[in-house]
Amino acid sequence: PSATLLRGPQRSSLSNLTTRTPRSRVTSGVIRAEGERGARKRCARRSRAAAVDGAAPRSRAATAVVAPSNIGQLESLSGPAGVDEDYRDSDMAVPYRVYAGKGAGGAEGAPAPVEADPRLEALTRKLAALAPFDKRAMSGPCDRETTRVELFMQKAFGFYNDGGRFVDGVRSFKLERPVAKLGDDEVVTFTDPRDRGTPPAQYHMTGAQIKRWQSTYRCFAPLEEYPPDDGLDLLRRSLAGGSDSGEEAFKMKFAIRASKNPIYCTFDGKLRSRNVSDAVMDRIYLLSVSGIDFAGRKHDVSDITTYIENASEVYRLGSDGRFITMGGRDFWPTGVRAVVRKERLWHDLYKMIHMRLRACDLLGVEVAVDTAIGLGVFAGEDIGVAPISRMFSAACLRKVLETEKFDNIKMVVCALPVFRRSDNYHVFVREFDAEGGYSGPIPVVMIDQDMHALAIASAEAGFITSELNPADSHGVFGEYWQNRGPAVEEKLALTTAGLLTQHHAVNPHVLDKENYVLLDLSASDGNYVVCGRAPLPAREADDGGAAAAGGDGGTSGGAGGGAEEAPPATADRKLELSCDVCGTFAEMRCPCTTARYCTKEHQRADWAAHKEAHEAALAMTDDARAFAAASATTKRVAKWEAAGEASAAATPPTAAVTDTASVPAPSAAEPPASPATAGAAGETAATS
Repeated sequence: PSATLLRGPQRSSLSNLTTRTPRSRVTSGVIRAEGERGARKRCARRSRAAAVDGAAPRSRAATAVVAPSNIGQLESLSGPAGVDEDYRDSDMAVPYRVYAGKGAGGAEGAPAPVEADPRLEALTRKLAALAPFDKRAMSGPCDRETTRVELFMQKAFGFYNDGGRFVDGVRSFKLERPVAKLGDDEVVTFTDPRDRGTPPAQYHMTGAQIKRWQSTYRCFAPLEEYPPDDGLDLLRRSLAGGSDSGEEAFKMKFAIRASKNPIYCTFDGKLRSRNVSDAVMDRIYLLSVSGIDFAGRKHDVSDITTYIENASEVYRLGSDGRFITMGGRDFWPTGVRAVVRKERLWHDLYKMIHMRLRACDLLGVEVAVDTAIGLGVFAGEDIGVAPISRMFSAACLRKVLETEKFDNIKMVVCALPVFRRSDNYHVFVREFDAEGGYSGPIPVVMIDQDMHALAIASAEAGFITSELNPADSHGVFGEYWQNRGPAVEEKLALTTAGLLTQHHAVNPHVLDKENYVLLDLSASDGNYVVCGRAPLPAREADDGGAAAAGGDGGTSGGAGGGAEEAPPATADRKLELSCDVCGTFAEMRCPCTTARYCTKEHQRADWAAHKEAHEAALAMTDDARAFAAASATTKRVAKWEAAGEASAAATPPTAAVTDTASVPAPSAAEPPASPATAGAAGETAATS
């Protein structure tokens, strides 16, 4: 039916179907339509009228970190929804808060982690000193940013739209020149045609760098949602946009897609300059993960039926018993306020947060830049569940950090931009202040800031860092990015290299089931990885503290002096994924397990020096070989530092060309093929 023939909430919810676009205006960097704002006001009035009479105002005690046993005792869960005043608090005016964390061992008077680690203390000061977040530059449509990404992809890779669809409304595309056909030393340059700077910014990347970033792709998923065999097939299909609406889409909120992912620009839209020798972007991971969708969408129907007890009253049903959709996607609301299944919502939010932080920990991330996943348009303002959705998300993050043990994560930074008087920032601060305050061992920073700026600042400080992409359950990276960047997920495709590293049509590693890592979050021994190509070797139960004591070993740019003194079994695990020759990320591992290489050429070049250790390692027992591998790892730092100092002054601004004369020709004494490359010898030879 035409929206002009309806009255009340139905008319406002169908505003997107009218031929005339509602008049909009920009307020604090947010584009709001007049019709949408009126709908929120009407929803708030209905919610207040439907609220339980005599409900007590929200108190400090009511915001305590809750457990499933006392979820029903929270007064605020039956209070009015959609009202900013519910969360207004005068002591939350400062958009920056640091929770220093519990001291070592929880001892009274022990220095907090931020105070005990000068690097963390310096980082908190650096984050506080960042320039204010420009919230207007990329608010709403991003035509300029979309156009320059399309031009870059066309020029570098022959990008073109083939007329098809990855999913409904998402234009499919192909590349005439895949990344695999780039020469390792070939440089591709991302520029902004409208940049009038002197000189204009140029973002340089080599073919080898892009391939290396692609090779770091992993998808972490819980074992109970994606069992081996059938579960991996479903996950592969979902990552190509093939998940069905309902249960298959529901599972995607637990799948964590991760890879190294350089940042082109912050959310001010201004392209950064990068030289191919810049290592900062090698320290940034992107985690793409779906949130819970309370917006009432057809593909995420299971989110509504799972978490909303009276879903059939909240949305209109057709004669067939199914929800009526408007425009083929959005459900038709009735104006009735939703009743939430609190225990199930708490359980799944906790599991989602634990999954993404566990993935960060396994990747070796030290500073995790988190954000409010699913707390924007998906929070459920129109059906009255936004307050509980936001409060539970903040409380679950606190509970996970206070309960679970992480070996690598040193700090969590929550990027919570403030767009209104009471926003997600204030909710998170309130929950972390409740009941005596946050008491977890990992420091937490709450800040009104651009998440790209936070990730870059952390990487520049020498930390392996990550940022969060609020993705869609369809599983296609960037989704509607060619619609001129309507939301955060699409803006990530315009501001980072995510199309190159996480899109299934560009990166072949996305659909390789060997890169899917199944986790058992209930593992009591710390061995969470059940199957798949783990991003890091298996850990020992007691190796967390020693790795931190040894410094970051030079991989993250910090001092690595303590690495040689650390016991071999507790050396920095990130080093075990690095090439013995150049120190970059290495997929290939020698069959003796004591050496790794990024290319077959580097394995050949190192064979003369490695041959004796290789033969000796093969004669060892399994335990002795593992000890030898760890010992070899601890010796790499000094070699890389010495090589880096010797070549730093001579490093050219463009990619170095490999001297083919220095690579020994294959002979009878050629090193054995690595398991990871034995099946692709022809491809490797063609590439070299």
